[in-house]
Amino acid sequence: MKLLTIIILLLGTYLLHADNPDFNSEVRPILASNCFQCHGPDVKARKAKLRLDQKEGATRDLGGYRAVSPGQPTDSELMIRILSDDLEEIMPPPKTKKHLTIEQKEILRKWIASGADYQDHWAFVRPEKPKVPGIANESRVKNDIDRFVLARLKLEE
Repeated sequence: MKLLTIIILLLGTYLLHADNPDFNSEVRPILASNCFQCHGPDVKARKAKLRLDQKEGATRDLGGYRAVSPGQPTDSELMIRILSDDLEEIMPPPKTKKHLTIEQKEILRKWIASGADYQDHWAFVRPEKPKVPGIANESRVKNDIDRFVLARLKLEE
């Protein structure tokens, strides 16, 4: 029974996020490995005055087009370039010997289609205190950690 519950939870999580890739866990690693070397924070290494590590840089008007057009992958130069067969236009350039997989390209497409949400790196996100669960038997509680443990044990009964 537990295995079935786990499978259902995992499948539900997958389906929930299937069309909306998480920036920090799915999109940022692709961009960091393949794009940031030339289109990242290092101003001296930056090519085409394009910065993909920040939403403002990725979505700014580049003279009639945008690298990333939130909600419009077919209008996004990023997608046009990563899907190109033209050796002069394809990104990442062949000389870098980097190649995006079909899955990586699809993650980027879905991310742009879902609005191209940028998130701060987890290290810069202020932690939020979780809601402490209520417990029926307060005599067993010495601190808030006990409340979390007892609530979880109650779920697994």
